[in-house]
Amino acid sequence: MCLWRAAGAQPFDTLSRAEPAARTGLGDQTVRRWLSIMREEGVVELVGSSPRSRDARYRRVRQGSLFSPS
Repeated sequence: MCLWRAAGAQPFDTLSRAEPAARTGLGDQTVRRWLSIMREEGVVELVGSSPRSRDARYRRVRQGSLFSPS
């Protein structure tokens, strides 16, 4: 399950940590863990200075294609 899709967000929307938790029913700790994993994998990036900030937001990173055009 993609946390972004489950939260009903568009690909380049920014979300606070609370938004996916509220929209999916997942607990705050679960959402924090998944956002951390997604940051480590380069799927999302932090918008702001610290993930601990109340104003921290996240956005998906544009993913390149798996294959280069021939």
